[in-house]
Amino acid sequence: MKPVIAALAFLGAAACATSGSGVDPRLEYSYNSSVNGVIVVPDAAAGSTVCNNLAVVATVGDTQVGRSAIRSSKNRCSYQIDNLPSDKDVTVKVQPAADLKCQDGSAMAFVSDVQGPLKLEPSQGKLQDFRAQCGAGQS
Repeated sequence: MKPVIAALAFLGAAACATSGSGVDPRLEYSYNSSVNGVIVVPDAAAGSTVCNNLAVVATVGDTQVGRSAIRSSKNRCSYQIDNLPSDKDVTVKVQPAADLKCQDGSAMAFVSDVQGPLKLEPSQGKLQDFRAQCGAGQS
Protein backbone atom coordinates (compact mmCIF):
# COMPACT_ATOMS: atom_id res chain seq x y z
CA MET A 1 0.00 0.00 0.00
CA LYS A 2 2.82 2.42 0.86
CA PRO A 3 4.53 1.98 -2.57
CA VAL A 4 1.21 2.83 -4.30
CA ILE A 5 0.77 6.01 -2.26
CA ALA A 6 4.38 7.01 -2.87
CA ALA A 7 3.97 6.41 -6.63
CA LEU A 8 0.79 8.50 -6.75
CA ALA A 9 2.46 11.32 -4.81
CA PHE A 10 5.43 11.24 -7.20
CA LEU A 11 3.18 11.30 -10.27
CA GLY A 12 1.16 14.19 -8.82
CA ALA A 13 4.31 16.19 -8.11
CA ALA A 14 5.67 15.46 -11.59
CA ALA A 15 2.40 16.56 -13.21
CA CYS A 16 2.47 19.86 -11.30
CA ALA A 17 6.10 20.46 -12.17
CA THR A 18 5.49 20.05 -15.90
CA SER A 19 2.30 22.11 -16.21
CA GLY A 20 3.89 25.09 -17.96
CA SER A 21 4.53 28.30 -16.06
CA GLY A 22 3.84 26.75 -12.69
CA VAL A 23 1.27 29.49 -11.89
CA ASP A 24 -2.31 28.39 -11.76
CA PRO A 25 -4.02 30.54 -14.44
CA ARG A 26 -7.13 30.81 -12.26
CA LEU A 27 -5.10 32.75 -9.68
CA GLU A 28 -4.19 35.42 -12.23
CA TYR A 29 -7.84 36.41 -12.33
CA SER A 30 -8.71 36.24 -8.64
CA TYR A 31 -9.49 39.85 -7.81
CA ASN A 32 -10.35 40.91 -4.31
CA SER A 33 -11.44 44.57 -4.43
CA SER A 34 -15.07 45.70 -4.21
CA VAL A 35 -17.48 48.60 -4.67
CA ASN A 36 -20.74 48.97 -2.77
CA GLY A 37 -23.39 51.56 -2.12
CA VAL A 38 -27.05 52.44 -2.34
CA ILE A 39 -29.30 53.28 -5.27
CA VAL A 40 -31.99 55.83 -4.46
CA VAL A 41 -35.11 55.60 -6.61
CA PRO A 42 -38.05 58.05 -6.80
CA ASP A 43 -40.70 57.53 -4.12
CA ALA A 44 -43.28 56.70 -6.80
CA ALA A 45 -41.10 53.86 -8.11
CA ALA A 46 -39.90 52.65 -4.71
CA GLY A 47 -41.67 49.36 -4.24
CA SER A 48 -40.72 45.93 -3.09
CA THR A 49 -39.75 44.85 -6.63
CA VAL A 50 -37.90 47.91 -7.92
CA CYS A 51 -34.50 46.37 -7.10
CA ASN A 52 -35.39 43.35 -9.24
CA ASN A 53 -35.58 45.76 -12.20
CA LEU A 54 -32.05 47.08 -11.73
CA ALA A 55 -28.64 45.69 -12.53
CA VAL A 56 -25.30 47.11 -11.42
CA VAL A 57 -22.35 46.31 -13.64
CA ALA A 58 -18.63 47.03 -13.47
CA THR A 59 -16.51 47.19 -16.59
CA VAL A 60 -12.86 47.56 -17.47
CA GLY A 61 -12.88 48.92 -21.00
CA ASP A 62 -15.54 46.89 -22.79
CA THR A 63 -15.19 43.83 -20.54
CA GLN A 64 -17.65 43.22 -17.71
CA VAL A 65 -15.87 42.28 -14.47
CA GLY A 66 -16.81 41.35 -10.93
CA ARG A 67 -19.76 39.64 -9.35
CA SER A 68 -22.70 41.83 -8.35
CA ALA A 69 -25.55 41.46 -5.90
CA ILE A 70 -28.42 43.86 -5.30
CA ARG A 71 -30.97 43.86 -2.45
CA SER A 72 -33.97 45.88 -1.37
CA SER A 73 -33.29 48.06 1.65
CA LYS A 74 -35.65 50.71 3.13
CA ASN A 75 -37.13 52.08 -0.14
CA ARG A 76 -33.68 51.89 -1.71
CA CYS A 77 -31.52 49.25 -3.22
CA SER A 78 -28.15 48.33 -1.79
CA TYR A 79 -25.55 46.70 -4.00
CA GLN A 80 -22.12 45.16 -3.85
CA ILE A 81 -19.77 44.21 -6.63
CA ASP A 82 -16.83 42.09 -5.57
CA ASN A 83 -14.03 40.25 -7.36
CA LEU A 84 -12.89 43.50 -8.98
CA PRO A 85 -9.37 44.03 -10.31
CA SER A 86 -6.97 46.50 -8.75
CA ASP A 87 -4.83 49.04 -10.60
CA LYS A 88 -7.29 49.21 -13.52
CA ASP A 89 -9.91 51.80 -14.42
CA VAL A 90 -13.23 50.28 -13.26
CA THR A 91 -16.48 51.94 -14.34
CA VAL A 92 -19.65 51.16 -12.37
CA LYS A 93 -23.09 51.77 -13.89
CA VAL A 94 -26.70 51.12 -12.94
CA GLN A 95 -28.78 49.61 -15.73
CA PRO A 96 -32.56 49.83 -15.28
CA ALA A 97 -34.89 47.37 -16.98
CA ALA A 98 -36.62 48.82 -20.06
CA ASP A 99 -40.00 48.91 -18.31
CA LEU A 100 -38.71 50.94 -15.32
CA LYS A 101 -39.93 54.46 -16.10
CA CYS A 102 -40.24 57.82 -14.36
CA GLN A 103 -43.70 59.20 -13.53
CA ASP A 104 -43.61 61.31 -16.71
CA GLY A 105 -42.96 58.18 -18.78
CA SER A 106 -39.32 58.98 -19.55
CA ALA A 107 -36.57 56.42 -19.12
CA MET A 108 -34.97 56.39 -15.69
CA ALA A 109 -31.26 57.24 -15.60
CA PHE A 110 -28.88 56.92 -12.66
CA VAL A 111 -26.14 59.35 -11.70
CA SER A 112 -23.39 59.31 -9.10
CA ASP A 113 -21.28 61.98 -7.44
CA VAL A 114 -18.21 59.94 -8.43
CA GLN A 115 -17.08 61.16 -11.83
CA GLY A 116 -15.06 58.86 -14.06
CA PRO A 117 -13.71 55.40 -13.42
CA LEU A 118 -12.44 54.12 -10.07
CA LYS A 119 -8.92 52.84 -9.52
CA LEU A 120 -8.92 50.29 -6.71
CA GLU A 121 -6.02 49.10 -4.60
CA PRO A 122 -5.66 45.37 -3.80
CA SER A 123 -8.28 44.30 -1.22
CA GLN A 124 -9.81 47.80 -1.20
CA GLY A 125 -13.50 48.56 -0.88
CA LYS A 126 -14.95 51.82 -2.19
CA LEU A 127 -18.35 53.42 -1.79
CA GLN A 128 -20.31 54.74 -4.78
CA ASP A 129 -23.95 55.75 -4.39
CA PHE A 130 -26.39 56.39 -7.24
CA ARG A 131 -29.65 58.32 -7.47
CA ALA A 132 -32.34 58.19 -10.11
CA GLN A 133 -32.69 61.11 -12.44
CA CYS A 134 -35.95 61.79 -14.27
CA GLY A 135 -36.47 64.37 -16.97
CA ALA A 136 -34.70 67.68 -16.45
CA GLY A 137 -34.67 67.49 -12.63
CA GLN A 138 -33.29 65.02 -10.18
CA SER A 139 -35.52 62.88 -7.99
